[in-house]
Parts: sequence; C-alpha cells; structure tokens
Amino acid sequence: MAGPSLRLLSLGAGVQSTTVLLLACDGTIPRFDYAVFADTRWEPAAVYANLRRLRLEAAEAGIAVLKVCAGDIRADALDPVHRFASMPLFVKGPNGERGMARRQCTSEYKVRPLKAKARELLGYPHPSRVPKGVYAAQAIGISTDEFHRAKDSGVNYLKNTFPLIELGWTRGDCIAYLRRRGWDQVARSSCVGCPFHGNHTWRRMRDERPAEWAAAVAFDYAIRKGHPAANTAGQPPRGEYFIHHSRVALDLADLRPRRGGDGADPDGCSPWGCRSGHPTPESAREGSRVIATRRYLDAPNAKPRWAAGPALLAGTPGPAAPARDQRQRDRYAVGGRGGAACDPDGRRAGHGPARPRESGPSWEGATA
Repeated sequence: MAGPSLRLLSLGAGVQSTTVLLLACDGTIPRFDYAVFADTRWEPAAVYANLRRLRLEAAEAGIAVLKVCAGDIRADALDPVHRFASMPLFVKGPNGERGMARRQCTSEYKVRPLKAKARELLGYPHPSRVPKGVYAAQAIGISTDEFHRAKDSGVNYLKNTFPLIELGWTRGDCIAYLRRRGWDQVARSSCVGCPFHGNHTWRRMRDERPAEWAAAVAFDYAIRKGHPAANTAGQPPRGEYFIHHSRVALDLADLRPRRGGDGADPDGCSPWGCRSGHPTPESAREGSRVIATRRYLDAPNAKPRWAAGPALLAGTPGPAAPARDQRQRDRYAVGGRGGAACDPDGRRAGHGPARPRESGPSWEGATA
C-alpha cells in the first residue's frame, strides 16, 4: 500500500500531544503537514494559552496548526433548541439509584469535526467518496502508561499512529522533555466542567482558577434536570444530573483528599482515547503492565501488538489489532468506576448504538 497523502496530528494541547508536536518541530519524528485542534469552546484558559504558543513554534517548523469547532459544548447543553450530545453526567434516580448518562460529547465535538477536516484536507469533503488507498496518517498523543487507550479511527481514510508508544515514552518522560524545552506549565486537556475530573482537579480549580470554578458550579446547577428540551418534549428525566461523582452540588461536594486515592485524573481528553474518569480496578494494576510494555518496546525489533513498529512513525498502517486486544482496550475505556465500556461514538461495547433520547440513563451503569 502507498504511503499516507498527509501526516496529521490530533492536537489536544495537553502534555502528550504538545510533546508530539514539539518532537516533530525538533525533527525527532517526521514533520506533520497539519496539527488539528478540536475546540469545544470550554477548555481551560491555560490550554488556549498553550495552543497560541504552540501555533507560533510550529509555524517556525513549517507546521500549520488548525482549529475546528462543532459548537459551544456548554451553551449547547443548556440550549432547548439545540441537539443535545449527552455528557457522561452522574445521575441520581428518584429512589436513590445511581447511574451515568451516555457519553456522546466526544464524538460530537471532537471525533466528527476532526474526521471532517481530514476529509477536507485530503481533498474529498463529505459527501465525496475517498478513493481506496488514499488516507492521512494521524498521530495521537498517547504514552505507554496509557497504551490501553490507543484505538483505531474506524475509517479507512484516517490511520491513527502513536509516536510516544513507539518511542517508549511515559507521561513522565513527556513532562521531563517539556521542562528541558522550557515548557514547564502545560495543562491537562479537558473541558472545564468535565464530569471525569477528580477531586484533585476540582480543588485546584476552586483554589487557583476561580472564574473557571464559578462557571463549572453554575453549569452544574443549570444541568440538574438534564437538557431543557427533554422536559418540553414530554420526556422528563428520571432523576437529577451532576458533574461531581458524589452526586451532590459541586460547590457542596467533599473535595478533601482521601486515603488510598484522591480521585486523580489518570488521563486527558483525546478523541480516540476518551478520558477514563475515576480510577478503575484495572488502573490499579497498570504499573505492572507499563513495565512489561516498556521492556517489550525496548527489546530488539519490538513491535506493539496492534501496529507494525516503525509504521507508527512512518504513518503506514500496521496489521489490525487482534480481537482479544481490541476487546481488552474497549473494556478499559469505561465511563467512570464500574461503568459500561464505551467507544468514541458513545456506544456501549456489545450493545449497539446508544439511544438518542437524553432522558433515559442506564441504572446498570457506573456506581461511584
């Protein structure tokens, strides 16, 4: 198969994707034609500041940083006339049941606009058919300690690659590299009001970023009864919605550190590796997997199981993931502790497409 027509970077402007872009600017990995940032219009101010700085540095290396946007995720969620892309809100039922709303926001505000931009850059915007064999290689900033988040794009015209996994770099390696390059303060990429924030992130937002904290608290109260259109359309929600996992108002939630874990965020938000939210039983065993992965990647002629070694840097698609590996990665992509596995399009693994109506959370889902 011929090589990629374009080399793209899915840029979240967080630690890992910033590292990948700067590695390309340095010439450590092949240069990208474009880095594309999917803007939900509710990222932390630090992420937008980082994006502006990245745009300047990338321009010096001949890499264009583009922005795509499908709308304002916060405003759309409260607009009764706008289609609601369900967020993974925590739900408390009328009888105390605990569940989670379906996660569709990643697909709506990140995956779809990025795919549309890739088609446009390839010269085949929707509804044009992309010829067989024409594709863009898209680098994703996922490190070895998050290797279970590595996923395919799901379309033939976009092949995901994972330079940090190929290099054997952890998130810690990325942070050390950024410090050497003078990038000491790189924020985690995620929406201000993301329900998958842990207590550590909420505390820092409350104590250090009062404007963002106030916006998150206001949104939490405003979304309590779900999307406004659900009530006007005769589909009142069965319960109340919250952005904190305790299912109490954010400004009243207990954000104190907890023994055995602080609700820390294990990852940032990436379209093809959405946030895993609260620590899961699998994440407690992740350290041993990381060590095994590092040794595997350091071995002579090593290749990740679901991609062909150098293809990760060159952009040439490797063999498909073995079914068992794919099932394993899907199982780890959970929406909160004990939550049902979801793919980036908001479908629960093994259950087909999620129903579009906002008012019916699944009570068999996550518990907190």
